[in-house]
Amino acid sequence: MGASTRGKAIILAGILVFACSGFVTGEPQQEEAEFPSKPVEIVVSFGAGGSNDVLARIAAKYAEKYLGQEIIARNYPGGGQATGQLEAWNRPPDGYSVLTINPGIIQNPILKDVPFEYDDWEPIVLYNLDPEVFAVNANSPYQTFEDVIEASKKKPLKLITPGAGTNPHVCGMYVEQQTGARFEYVHAQSGADETMMLIGGHGDALINTIGAVYTAVQEGDVRLLGVMGEDITETIKEVDTQVKTFFDMGYDVGYWAWRGLGVKKGTPRERVDILHDAFKKAVFDPECARAFEEAGFSVVFKDGEDLVEFIEYQQGYMSELLRKVQ
Repeated sequence: MGASTRGKAIILAGILVFACSGFVTGEPQQEEAEFPSKPVEIVVSFGAGGSNDVLARIAAKYAEKYLGQEIIARNYPGGGQATGQLEAWNRPPDGYSVLTINPGIIQNPILKDVPFEYDDWEPIVLYNLDPEVFAVNANSPYQTFEDVIEASKKKPLKLITPGAGTNPHVCGMYVEQQTGARFEYVHAQSGADETMMLIGGHGDALINTIGAVYTAVQEGDVRLLGVMGEDITETIKEVDTQVKTFFDMGYDVGYWAWRGLGVKKGTPRERVDILHDAFKKAVFDPECARAFEEAGFSVVFKDGEDLVEFIEYQQGYMSELLRKVQ
């Protein structure tokens, strides 16, 4: 073999070594040895202080010890959750960005121009399921929901929601459809902001879950006029023993909020499993469950196929409703 031939052979061998090592541009890099190797961020699609924010922060706090990494919850409010959802959507599906999931992942693909469908998100866990409640300022002249209906027939009442396109907003439209009440919507940035607006007199009523108004009801600033579930939960009974369900009042109104965590489809299965195991252990940690209860929420857990089927059922139910009330 001549010197020139030997030189070419050496160069080719060198290229093969680099190619096999993954250093040639375009070749896949070596898989991360251990996940997670850096902090995980929960993208909270609401402002600080609301139900989704509070529960995500509690879950993050207790999941850290099982995940072995810091979990940071950051708020991306606005657009009826679209701002936060798009923030998570535009990131790589690597497991380091987790989205707070709730009915908004069903609502926004129908109501807004977003680049994803509800099943483009892979649910990790659901950790809370609550009926919506209808509430007014403690000084409101409306003592019953019947009073609300009668007053709204003369002039639409201002109903505060935590954001356009959010579950309480859609629920409000459903209440209109089912009861004949009429509302003009005032959109806040979060559940906490929504409650403060009601207390401050910036609307006539609000719809949200008990967790969003628990303290305000307990302190006498807000009154409940109805619960949109089949039963009165123990958490609601702690602050109001007289309130009735809409069913008991003769209205066919049942509407629930659910909250959990998910990732963008395409996230490696082993990483999804690691996140799932950490959050599941956290939710069943007695200290975490106690923190949920102290914040006014009960733990209702779903995962796996049970959770996927639940979301698919919700999608079928809600998409039909949304198209009716659009």
